[in-house]
Parts: sequence; C-alpha cells; structure tokens
Amino acid sequence: MNGVRLWREPGLWAALGIGLLAAIHWFAGLCYSRGYDYFLWLYNAWLSAEHIAAASWPEWSPFSAAGHPFFKMAGLSDALLFACFIGPLGMDVGTQVYAISLYAASAMGLYALARHFGATQAGAVVAAAAYAFSWFLTYTAYYQTYLSNFLSYAMMPWGALLLAVAIRSSSRGHLLAAAAMLFVSMTSNAQVSIRFMLFVVPLAWIDAVICRGADARRALFYCAGFVGIAVCWSAFLIVPALALRSEVLLLSEVRGNWFMPPWAMLTWLPLSGLHILSQQLGGAGFLDPEVLFWTMHSDYLGLSVVVIATAGSIAQKTERRTRWLLILLLIYFAIYFLLVPNLRASAWVGRTHNWAVLPTLILALLCPHGCSYLARRWTRMRSQGRAGVLLCALIGLDLGGASFALNRLGVTHTPLAELPEVAVWRAAWAKEGTSGTGRWFTFNPDHTHYLYPVLMGRETANVVELRLRNREYNSFIEHQFESVRSLDPSYHPGESLALLNCRFVDLPQRLFDYRGETDHFAQGVALLQRDAHLTEVIRREWQPLDEGYDASRAYEEVVDLANDSGNDGAIAQVVWRNEKAHWGFLPEKTVLLVGGSLASQHFFERVTHLAGFRADRILFVFNGTGEEGVDSRVVEAIDAQIVLQGGEPIADLPEWDLEHVDKFYTTPYAPVVRPQLLAKKVGEITVQMEPLVRPSFLFLSRQRFTDWQAYDELGQPLPVFKASAGLTAIYAPVGNSTITYRYELPDRERMARIFSLVCVVLALAWWRGWPNGAEE
Repeated sequence: MNGVRLWREPGLWAALGIGLLAAIHWFAGLCYSRGYDYFLWLYNAWLSAEHIAAASWPEWSPFSAAGHPFFKMAGLSDALLFACFIGPLGMDVGTQVYAISLYAASAMGLYALARHFGATQAGAVVAAAAYAFSWFLTYTAYYQTYLSNFLSYAMMPWGALLLAVAIRSSSRGHLLAAAAMLFVSMTSNAQVSIRFMLFVVPLAWIDAVICRGADARRALFYCAGFVGIAVCWSAFLIVPALALRSEVLLLSEVRGNWFMPPWAMLTWLPLSGLHILSQQLGGAGFLDPEVLFWTMHSDYLGLSVVVIATAGSIAQKTERRTRWLLILLLIYFAIYFLLVPNLRASAWVGRTHNWAVLPTLILALLCPHGCSYLARRWTRMRSQGRAGVLLCALIGLDLGGASFALNRLGVTHTPLAELPEVAVWRAAWAKEGTSGTGRWFTFNPDHTHYLYPVLMGRETANVVELRLRNREYNSFIEHQFESVRSLDPSYHPGESLALLNCRFVDLPQRLFDYRGETDHFAQGVALLQRDAHLTEVIRREWQPLDEGYDASRAYEEVVDLANDSGNDGAIAQVVWRNEKAHWGFLPEKTVLLVGGSLASQHFFERVTHLAGFRADRILFVFNGTGEEGVDSRVVEAIDAQIVLQGGEPIADLPEWDLEHVDKFYTTPYAPVVRPQLLAKKVGEITVQMEPLVRPSFLFLSRQRFTDWQAYDELGQPLPVFKASAGLTAIYAPVGNSTITYRYELPDRERMARIFSLVCVVLALAWWRGWPNGAEE
C-alpha cells in the first residue's frame, strides 16, 4: 500500500471518524476509575513536564515517600509523550486530547494494516471499527485508563505494517521506524512490549514471506534487527531496571493470574446488560453477583465481530493469508486460555486481560472478509460501501452499547480538582500554613494517592511510582493497613507512622467498604482517635463518589441500582495531624537484628505493638549480607543484638529478645538527638549535628537503596544499612558532625547510557547508507 495514496483514500478518513466516535465519551470529560492507575500515568507525565520545563533530568524523584529512582521508572517514554499534552493543555483537557488521539491512531493504524493485507476500503473501515470499539480497548482506555498501555496498543498495527514493508522492500527506514515504536513500548511497559513483538513479527512474516514471497533470510535479519535495535536503544533503562529488581517488591511474588472461560468472553457482557434491563423494568435479575463482578473483566470479544470474522473467514478459507491468520488466532487463544493463567503476573507477563489484545487484533483483521462476503451474498447491498456501513452500525450497537453502559455505570467523569479527597488535602495543609512539612499517609485503597503530589507538590508516604517499594517498606505499609482493618487495640499509628515522617494520617470509609466491612469504619476512627499523638484536623461527609470507584455505584453493585445507599450525612473520611513525624534522629539505643531482612522486618512490626513503643528510642538495624554486612568499627555503635531464626550471632554483643525490648521501653525517656537538615536536593541530603562523643547511627526516613552512599565531612565513606521499615541507618563515628547522603550513578548504568547512545548513532548512520551505500 503506497503511503501517499493511502492518505488520499476516503476510507482512511472514515476510519478516523470511527476512532473519534469510539472516543466520544472523552470529548465530554475525563473517563476513569479511582481503583486503577490513571493517576500514576498522570503523575509520571506531570513529573516529566515539571522537569522538562526546568531543563533538568533528575536521577531521583523527590516526591516518593522515602526516595525512588525517577530515571528508572516504568512508563518513561509514554510519560514524556503524555507530558506534551498536559503541559500546554492542563491535566484534564490534556488527558482528553491524548486519549482521543490514541483512539484515532488505533483506528487509522488498523485501517492501514487491513488495506496492506488486501482489504477493500469498506472492509478496512469495518476492521478499524472492530478494533476501535473492541471491549479490550474500551476497558483499557475508559475503565482502567491505562494510557501507558494504550499507547502501545495504538502503535501495534503501525508497527506490523512498517516491519512488513521493511522486509518486502528491504527498507532500512521502515525497519528503524518499526524498531522506534517497539522502543517506545519497551520504555513504557515491558510486558506490553512482549505482546507488541508477538503480534508484529508473526504478522509481518505472514505478509512478507508467506504471502508475498520475500527472501526468508532477509526476513530473519530484519525481524532480529527489529527486536535487537529496540533492545539496544532501551539498554539505558533495561539495565538499571533489572538491577533494581533485586531490591524491590516484584508483583509476581504476590499476584497470580486468572482463567477466563471462553463462554464468558462471548456471553457474560450481553447477559449482564439483559440482567440490568430486566431489573430496570421491575423484574428480577438472573445473574449471580459473582458473575456480574467478572463481567467487566471478561474480555468480551463482541458477538458482532466474531460473527463477521467467522462468516467471512469461512467464505475465504482457501485464501492463504486467511488460513495463516486463523492459525495465528488459534495460537493466541492457546496463549490466553492455556499458558497465561498458569503464570504469575510478573512485570514481564502481566494480567490475563492484557493478553486479549492479540486475538482482538486478529479478529479485526478478519472482519474485512465478512464485509466482502455480505456484499456478494446480499445483492441488494449493491456495493462494499453499503455492506461496510451496515457492519459498522452493527459493531457500534454491540460494542458501542457496552461502552455506553461502562461509562454510565463503571466510570467517573469528575474533574480531578473536584474529587472529594482533593478538597481534604488542601484544607488540611491550609491549616498548617506555608511552613508545614512532612508527608501524607492515607489508608485509602483507591489509587488517588498518586494524584496527591501532582496537585499538592508534596511528598506522600504511599509510594507513588509504579509499586517500586523495597520489600521491607511494602511489608510495613501493609502492616499498617491490616492493623487498622483488624481494629487491633495494640496498634500505635502515631508512633508507627512517625518513622515515615507522616504529618497527616488519612482514614477513609473506603478502607472498610473495600472488603464489605462498612460497619467497622466508626471503630477504626475511634482506634485512631485514642492515639495521643494524633490530633483531628478535618472530617467530611459521605458523597456519592464514596460509594465505589465509579460515577454512580460500583459496577459490581449494579444489581441494586434503584436503591439509595442510605449514607447521607455519614462521615466518609477523617484526617489527623501527627505530632510525631521523624525525618531523622540519633537513637538512644541501636539494636542489630541478625537474620533475613524480611524476618527482621516482621520482628520489628511486632515491636511496634508493645505497650511502651517509641519510634525514636531504639533504632533496629538489619544485618543483611554482602554490602550490608557489619564490620568491627560499626559494632561499637551497636548496643545489643537479636538473633532471629537462621541468623548467626556476632561475638561480644549482648543478646536481647522481645522482652528486653519491652523492658527498655519502660525506662525513663532520654532526649533524642535531632540533627539539622542543612540541604536537601533531589539526589542528595546533607545533615549536621553536634560532634558525636560516641559512635552512633543516624536514621533517615528514606527507603534504603544500594546506589545511595554516605560520606562524612572529610569525604570519607560511611557504612549504610537497611533499618526499620526498610529505611536508612548511617553509621556515624565519634567526632562526626556532618553527613552527606547522595545517589551515585553506578558504572553499569553509565555504560548502558553510552551504549544506547552509540546504538542510536550507528542506526542513523546505517539508515543513511553506511557501510554499503544508500538503502535499496
């Protein structure tokens, strides 16, 4: 398909109109669920826009509780692209225009790919409608608002087209353009880039080699180059991300995948619509609530699309390209139904739902056959154009109706600044004045806390980047949630959260609604109210948005749409100021926990429930291995050790147990040394204190990552350890008065950046004709 001729085709502009129609709800306002990661993509884009405007590129994000690498974050390239929209247009309008643009790119890309595969203009428009209106894109773009993933899904048809043309015509430019798209996908979301490759490479091979007779060796070279070039360009991000995996919580450790039955993909969504319609007409529902909950996660293929693709494929079954597309469809279904449900939802695999994009794309590419079949079968159609209009209308009624229901029942369109949480954030800090410091900690299981730094420009203790917490920090956060959910009377929220430098503690009703324990909210409020260190600053009444993630009611609760919630006048959220927020201190005692770091963390969590627990009296330092081992000079600053299962005690150190710790907390409280914060930058912090008369440890409320190093006033390195809650403990020798703690770029990352840059230069030189002259 000639690119110039393609842009002159009316069908392409019809496909554009289809894409805009599929995005119609975005024209009216934002479309998102508070339970998914829209706020995360927005945070990444906002952070990128802020630093681009300041002409800086930081190594480390300053907003993520205890520190987290900005340059290594997932969603880098899509954040830069998203930033180009929200920068000049603002967060709300910028998001709307970005989402609409991705819908347009998706529809036009599928049209161009279908035309390249031999479809008529009308058939290609039907294919564009099948993809743009697909439940997969609707669910991704509207409910989940996974704009990072959506960018890759919009590029997948274009990537396949470019690689197919590159193989067929030996075009270096097309190959590099396809590789650039894969590069964007890799640096946006690793798991989506795998699906990108699994779609683009087989499809390009089928088109160029099997159907058009291109040289197989050249095709192998170009396919390898497509992947290899993108990997080399992405090395600057892949290398540090892989290195960081050893330090952070991996989702594969805690998340499994589900199996979605084939019949659910075809029937559950239409049945849920009939169920709701029956109720609205005064009848009884017929679906189990469990089925109704899974309806929106069922990856509905669209009965209209399946019928169109199947009928057309049967009619065209002798055509070689059709046979291979059907084989590829069976392979993708085998991956979806048989392979993925048996894999953990790791960073490279993802959730089951995300694999539905592969059969969705193939079904869309088979739809043009249905258009041709209908035009031949029904002579009254007279033309492909009329058949295309009829089939697009059918798809619009089927999948467009599902999109309408989702936007009515499962999506909120509330402007970000009007969310009830936002008003509370602003009111709480208004009471503090401009001099207020510290972090915000929320017990809200929704994901709106990602939005907090964007609107407030302040730190949050609920780490905002893509779940990159070290394991100990994550364990501590989860322990706080479970302590409140279980209404544990021994829980000390003020002291526990003081370690995270939390100035505000936010308890919403949603913490208990999330598990159907609404009646526990009042008891949870009473639990925090009893804490002597917490002072209530604001509470707000229930609003309709507090009912669930959605604009009206949670999607799984649509079985009872007509009933009023009965929560009018109830309290939905209470916020306290914590009078004890520690960014740093030198403790009375330092106790070494000998054993695995997670075992040490779980022991410390038990300590926080002791009756006399004070966060700043004892600093618990974890004895890890390798770079976190304990040498002889550091032992002088340790008062005792607690040997956990599997740990080896250190000679000459007194051994304590939980009873010793409990007993110490009953002794008179000595003033704790508070250092002075001299300077705080994105990647560096400098602390000053009175010259020490005995060796000690400095606690900093920052997650411990190994690429951060500490130095004394003479520039000599100081040992750094992981401490309570996965935070930082720095050894401070006698006479020391100044400590600098900063991030240092590892050599491996520096070399990876140089390597990526060299690969970009070599690729451009190859494109310009080096070493064998201009491209063919």
